[in-house]
Amino acid sequence: MISYLPENERKSTSLIKYLKSDLMIGFNLPVLALPGISVIVSQGQSGLIFSFTTLIIVLISLVIIWMATIIFFMVRGNFQKKKYIGVLENLLKEKAETTLALKESEQRYHQLIYGMNEGLILTDESNIIRFANPRACKMLKIQASDLLNQALKRFILGEPEILKNSLKERTSLSLSHYEEVQMVQGDGEVIWVSLSINYPDPDPEKGGGAVIVLSDITSKKLAETERNELTADLNQKIKQLNCLFDISDIVGVPGITFDGIFERSLEIIPNGLKYSHDVCTEISFGDKRYASPNYLETPWSFTVPIRVQKKKLGHIKVGYLEEKPRIKKDPFHINEKILLKNIAEKLGQIIETRNIQQTLQVSVYGKSVINK
Repeated sequence: MISYLPENERKSTSLIKYLKSDLMIGFNLPVLALPGISVIVSQGQSGLIFSFTTLIIVLISLVIIWMATIIFFMVRGNFQKKKYIGVLENLLKEKAETTLALKESEQRYHQLIYGMNEGLILTDESNIIRFANPRACKMLKIQASDLLNQALKRFILGEPEILKNSLKERTSLSLSHYEEVQMVQGDGEVIWVSLSINYPDPDPEKGGGAVIVLSDITSKKLAETERNELTADLNQKIKQLNCLFDISDIVGVPGITFDGIFERSLEIIPNGLKYSHDVCTEISFGDKRYASPNYLETPWSFTVPIRVQKKKLGHIKVGYLEEKPRIKKDPFHINEKILLKNIAEKLGQIIETRNIQQTLQVSVYGKSVINK
């Protein structure tokens, strides 16, 4: 039985009937009319049927919710996308800056290595040359292709510290050291080179080897050699002057005889020679001969005459017991020869002076005896 429908719901009667016949799923429901919603109430049946308007509203609401959800996720996705894009842009920017910095650093490193005034050589744990900058090649007058993969000892004279021990033994003593060696250039010339050697890591698996900085110190070494020679010459001349002064001072010794003069001279003469520890001396005067205890006849000798009033009355002979470095095929330097000639001349003057003194003493003594 259908309940009474108000006036404002009459127009919905046909629609309600339609819904009742088509949308009911096996239930007889009572119909109740509300604004915008029609409910069918039927005795002995229960259930709800939404009106078409309500269904449309629900569908629209669902669509709106669905669209809102889509928009929310789209907005959220766009926000996350923008965030990720921003992070990615920052990463790309940092990468670009890092790449640029690395490139600039590599350029500076290239300029430093290839433009430095010193030579640079990298060797492995077996002292095989693995890298050489242009300055090192120029210093050794050799092409890089001829220098690489060669043993370092091929270019070094002697046995410097860098070649004596293994890499681990060297690094156990010091991670770096300085050494001055002679190196052979490509044209065979020999130069002095200072080696500043560093060992970054002695482990061969980590690329162990040496980093060697080379500096040409040939001019410095030549200057040092020249200075040392000048100093040695000066010291030798001082020794020679002292020797000559000591010979002159013999005259002042009270009561000294001719034998005493010659024996004292044997002790003084070696002090004026370069190798004074290895000298033997002989003095001959008249029929007498005076010799040092170590005197031997050797092929490395030099003799000068002793003259009194231009007459040769004896000689001084000095010799080296062992062969010494020769100067123009002569074991005695020109200054040593001049010294010995001066000593011989001084002894001649001393003897002449003594003779004159003795003659005067005899003359004075004779006159005093006659006067008495």
